[in-house]
Amino acid sequence: MSAMPGTPAPRLALYLRAEAARPFSWGSADCAAFVAGWVGLRRGIDYPQYEGEAAARALTGSPGGILRLAARAMRQAGFRVARDEPQPGDVGIVRVGAVTACAIKTGRGWVMRGHAGLTMLPSDNLRVIARWRVG
Repeated sequence: MSAMPGTPAPRLALYLRAEAARPFSWGSADCAAFVAGWVGLRRGIDYPQYEGEAAARALTGSPGGILRLAARAMRQAGFRVARDEPQPGDVGIVRVGAVTACAIKTGRGWVMRGHAGLTMLPSDNLRVIARWRVG
């Protein structure tokens, strides 16, 4: 995959518009694939893929779950956890109630993909567990 340089905001808007048209599918259009696709476009990195709900649950059902999986993938790709103010284009692991998911920061909040499609969540309605600067 080749990197998509440039200012993250317009690129992110294009990416979100394209992703909004895709129906949820474990392994190719779930929260992890949504974020991995953005990281791939911005930095030219391909992430391993998996197929189906059983494979997704096997990967995220271990101790540490999605956070451990994402942290390992981002570390192996050379990213460090960001500690400054979140910026549009950042990716992270967020918790909303009992749900923990991968998400992308926008100017209005965080976007994550669920079974019903993309959901925009205001930053004050969630907890950011970990975040990486991608944009």
